[in-house]
Amino acid sequence: MSILPWLHRSLSLILALSLTQLGQAALYYNDGESLPGGKIASWSSDSGLNPNNPLDRELLDIYATQYPFMPGYSKELLGKDKFRGDFGPTLWRAVLEQFQIIGMGQDATHIAEASGRTATAGFGGRVTQFMEYFGAVNGVWLNAFANTIKGQYGAYGSPIVYFDNKGQPQVKYTGFVDTPLWMMSQDLTSPMVEARNNIIEWILRKSLDNEQRGSTSAKLFALFGGAARDAMASFIISRGGKVGTRTSEVQAKKTQVPEMKLMYAGGNNEFPVPLNKEGKDLYQELAKKYEGRRLNYKKAEDQSLAQNLLRKHLSEVLGEMAFTYGGPNRNGMIHAAQLGGYDLWNVEINGEKTISLKGLRLSDGTTIKHDILFVQFPHPSALSRMSKEDASSSVNKALKVLEPYAKKGWKITPEDGLRNKYAAGVPYVYGRTDIGPQNYDFGAPRNRMVPVSSAVRNGSNKITIGIRDPAKFPSEDVKAI
Repeated sequence: MSILPWLHRSLSLILALSLTQLGQAALYYNDGESLPGGKIASWSSDSGLNPNNPLDRELLDIYATQYPFMPGYSKELLGKDKFRGDFGPTLWRAVLEQFQIIGMGQDATHIAEASGRTATAGFGGRVTQFMEYFGAVNGVWLNAFANTIKGQYGAYGSPIVYFDNKGQPQVKYTGFVDTPLWMMSQDLTSPMVEARNNIIEWILRKSLDNEQRGSTSAKLFALFGGAARDAMASFIISRGGKVGTRTSEVQAKKTQVPEMKLMYAGGNNEFPVPLNKEGKDLYQELAKKYEGRRLNYKKAEDQSLAQNLLRKHLSEVLGEMAFTYGGPNRNGMIHAAQLGGYDLWNVEINGEKTISLKGLRLSDGTTIKHDILFVQFPHPSALSRMSKEDASSSVNKALKVLEPYAKKGWKITPEDGLRNKYAAGVPYVYGRTDIGPQNYDFGAPRNRMVPVSSAVRNGSNKITIGIRDPAKFPSEDVKAI
């Protein structure tokens, strides 16, 4: 038996490890056999940033000196821990030497938090397949929040009172980000927002650096969910662009936001309930009076009943509802984007309406000279609750905004062995793809690189991988760990 194949593979592994020490995370395996181009070696890994590289050192300094300790920060501002800190921040998943797609979600899943890489597990498998649709599997993925959050960004189904042209009150149920959370997550003076904007800018500068070295550069910024959408808007505004809001200033002035409390609704879900002037749950008061029972907010039918009761009896209880009348328009908000978010179809850069970052001037004086298109998609959880056909249709509908640019030559160059199905006119089909090892630490266990959601949180400091139902451990054994 010849030892040459073994020796060749061993020398390749030694070379690969040497390269990863230089910060080159994406390593391709081809030992002369008939393997598909671009096949990634099982021993590939992400070696992280190189502190001896000036550009890499800048990002290390941002993380080390600018990004705040969010659990403590949120406790001071919100009076509670909105962010989990036991596993530390989940910074990103990246192949920095060659990427054409940048993506952003809300916060990490359980496995992503445990593995220290964003876009892992179910969301990771979906976005890897999304990149593959464009002929690429290497990209940069980060989240609007580096620490995982308790509950969600904003309160969906918030009861907002607005007055029509005749001054008659009505209630609508929509997404709303309360003022303390908005100040922390989107206000340009927030330390977290400043750091996140600097991280996004660094990624764009890294892309320009790659282009100058003859490698690929960023072409697409994919945004999943409201937190990512608003984070991108905050970045554009911070660098001199303009972004509209989904709720106009005129509409905002006709609106009143009641005092609300977020009630546990099962899983990582919360249900916003309006409070009366005594601080009581107005939904429960209405249910007690008209239904003779209490509501269970874990049940979708009870949530629907609560909203219908308020809609039906609004004029009766409007005087009992608690309103702060805070903010510049005395409507309980400091920014119109708190209600429904920013509108990324209403972006201006250098006076031109666009969905491209071209022309945006970065803080170091660099100007982005080619199209990096941004496109928004529903929150990953929303997509996962759809049928495969509906999820595919939703993504294809969002991608239509790219067509005018594609006709003018915008494209993503397929990586070796891959095909750009978008450029070929093939409709997107919602699915998932395995996540390559080049996105993780060397030697990371396979159960942390899975493209499916297969973990459960058993408290703030315990994540059990491989199951979906809560695990039970002897309390004494847990305390001893």
